[in-house]
Amino acid sequence: MQLRRIIRLFGVLAQFGSVWVCTSSPLAAGVCAYVTNSGSGDVTVIEATTHTPLKTIAVGSLPRAVAIRPDGRFVYVANGLSRTISVIATSTQTVTATFPSGRDPRDLAVSSDGQRLYVTNGSSDAVSVFDAADGTPVGEIPVGNGPRGIALSPDDQRAYVVTTVDDTLAVVDTAAKQVVDHLALANGPLDVAVAADGKLVYVTDGNAVSVIHAGSGLIVLDLRIGNSPRAVALSADGARLYAVNGNALFVIDVPSHVIDTSRLITSPRSLAVTPDSQLVYVTTAGGVVVLDPTAHIVAANVVVGADPTAIAITESATVVCSGPVSAPATATPAAPPPSMRPWRWCGSPWISIPSVAVPPVTATAMAPSVSMRYWRRCGPFSTAAALRRLSTLSVCPSRTARLGFSKMPSSWRTTFRDRLLTADAAARRVSSGDLLRLPMGPVPVTLVNALARRRDELRGVRVMQGATRHPLPFASRESGWHGSIDFSTDFLTVLLRPAMEARTIDFAVTDYALGSRTQKGGRRNIWSADVFMALVSEPDSDGYVSFGYSLWHSKQLLGAAKLAIAEIGRDVLRTGGDNRVHLSEFDFVVEQSDMPNPIVIPDLSPERIEVTEVIGAYVSTLVNDGDTLQIGTGTLSSLMGNYLVEKNDIGIDAEILVASGVELVKLGVANGSRKTYHPGVATGSFIVPGADFEYCDGNPRFGLYDIEWCNSVPRISTIENLVAINQASTIDLTGQVASESIGPVMYTGPGGQLAWTMGALYAPGGRAILVLPSTAKQGRVSRIVSSLAPGTIVTVPRTYVDYVVTEHGIANLQGLTQRERVTALLELAAPEFRDQLRFDARRLFWP
Repeated sequence: MQLRRIIRLFGVLAQFGSVWVCTSSPLAAGVCAYVTNSGSGDVTVIEATTHTPLKTIAVGSLPRAVAIRPDGRFVYVANGLSRTISVIATSTQTVTATFPSGRDPRDLAVSSDGQRLYVTNGSSDAVSVFDAADGTPVGEIPVGNGPRGIALSPDDQRAYVVTTVDDTLAVVDTAAKQVVDHLALANGPLDVAVAADGKLVYVTDGNAVSVIHAGSGLIVLDLRIGNSPRAVALSADGARLYAVNGNALFVIDVPSHVIDTSRLITSPRSLAVTPDSQLVYVTTAGGVVVLDPTAHIVAANVVVGADPTAIAITESATVVCSGPVSAPATATPAAPPPSMRPWRWCGSPWISIPSVAVPPVTATAMAPSVSMRYWRRCGPFSTAAALRRLSTLSVCPSRTARLGFSKMPSSWRTTFRDRLLTADAAARRVSSGDLLRLPMGPVPVTLVNALARRRDELRGVRVMQGATRHPLPFASRESGWHGSIDFSTDFLTVLLRPAMEARTIDFAVTDYALGSRTQKGGRRNIWSADVFMALVSEPDSDGYVSFGYSLWHSKQLLGAAKLAIAEIGRDVLRTGGDNRVHLSEFDFVVEQSDMPNPIVIPDLSPERIEVTEVIGAYVSTLVNDGDTLQIGTGTLSSLMGNYLVEKNDIGIDAEILVASGVELVKLGVANGSRKTYHPGVATGSFIVPGADFEYCDGNPRFGLYDIEWCNSVPRISTIENLVAINQASTIDLTGQVASESIGPVMYTGPGGQLAWTMGALYAPGGRAILVLPSTAKQGRVSRIVSSLAPGTIVTVPRTYVDYVVTEHGIANLQGLTQRERVTALLELAAPEFRDQLRFDARRLFWP
């Protein structure tokens, strides 16, 4: 009964998207926000101290830009379809004038003295200049194709205009009314802002906010925020820069230009900052969200008109926001009930719910040595199958709706008809001698099978893929493929090990953090493939597709390939982060017809479960509240998240998101509130199959990013309180760790183990933990050895080994001599092997 009440309560709360939380603001009474509603042809006026809608003002058709005169007396609205400018007097909150704007008005800017109004006109490729007092045309300045955002320098001598077709920033001399420079940008710039001192210009550019030095025109910095940046705004005090992309708000410190925090929002469109620099108003598809970035809470959620687009806020309260109130739009409650308090629900730092007492849920099959909390904010925690898959009841709101993903109707086939091929026709695009790259993990099975059918036609084709999740015909024990289609991998799975043992495939020695860097400086280039084939999701309503559960190097490989072919799959996972490209970036498109094999997750033996539980209990003593975790993919290490449910405010910043890490997010344990990068979001480059994909799909609490960003040792070394948990296969008595080969035969690959182990040691408050069972082969072989077998690959040098954990205890090797390391590691070995190990050690390390 109590659980049903909770679910009903959340259903009520979810109607608001986010729940109102009371905040205090020093804003003077009378500061107002003006929101253009392009769908309903009006402007909503919001009183900014109480976040209360005061009035709805009818303007022209498709209002999509708004600007306020600095003295606060007039508001200018650009009406796209009407091709007019509406002038609203703030003293009466009525339209007092309307004048022609030019063709396709897109954005507005008002000079600091209030005398000039500048309008970008997309269809005429020009900026129209008007007398702001009476709307008299003053001039027209050609700036380039598709002008969009505009901003003025503080002295009004320069206007900066982004051109979305030319991908440039036009620098306009406002006195001479002519362009004095065109600065090349990356792709699809939309918005621009100018620093208060006029020295720096900020432009949304590609997947970043470009910081441009106004004097030289040089791009001095790219602030990568991914996912199509849409708008930027500076706080009045100049201390912070705010930017929104397709699903988040980013808070950037100025002048360090370090991304301070990022907060998830459903489909943000534009933003404005209050004059006291305390609150940020963001328009979304469903209304206006008012955020307090300092307190990390939602101050209000205001429902306005249809399809809100632009927003502007008066700079002062010298003119009181007034006028008769007529049918205001619905706002969130004026005051929350006494029980309302900020609480992070399911890990989200922006949502608040009432405090509700929840009884614990009885757990079964719980090892007595492991203490777990059964209820954590997002549902009950069942441990009946804890070592394979946690079972939770999620009462979180719709992830797909929050990320704004929507399936593109079947018309996408019509849209991309000229690129749609059969699989066999696409496979014929591969020529003898080509280098073909596939994404890490998922396999475009339909394309691969079509390629395999051409075995007798092709010679010298090289195929590269890591961690394949589907059997590849040319990556088997069969030797008949050599010389026709040769396969190499940089990470082995169980599907590839037989071929590696038979030596019918090859291993590519690489480090993911280096990736594209190793292809430069005259080195061999395996990056610019002749053909890149990838499995992607169906396009959304805007034509964007996802690479599914693995981003890795896919966007870089796509950009570098001479020819790119997409296989459109069904039920392909969509995630946040940077896991999104437009389908038009592929040369050809194929529909999936052959399905990949289901992935089987093997069960653990009772003996292995017992060992795992003991090691998990030891590991939990090394993890503190507020730590950020990287958990590796070993069969033992990947389960360590199951033993951390008693922790609070855990963050996840990893190479790969393992199933137990996903469950920590579901339970609210891993809310990411103290993370260094992307607070509130579990970040990685790959989500392991076996994790709860349904929960991850479209969930803004998960973000996939390029592996070179994830595994960058310089970046990792700056993550505060990082705990890296990885698995070793074997360790010798001085601490050398082997995790990727059995003798000279590759078994897996180095992955990111070395990068994260090193990075954790450099990180402030960091710790690196290597876990391993003390024995293998049902206890017949010791994993702690006197020396590594000949040919064994050392994954982590002994100098970087920190904590080592087996079922027999914990040892820290830093600061120990060789003999002291021997003594410490002997205590971690299985008792039946200690005497022989001690004898070998005496022979090797003692006189």
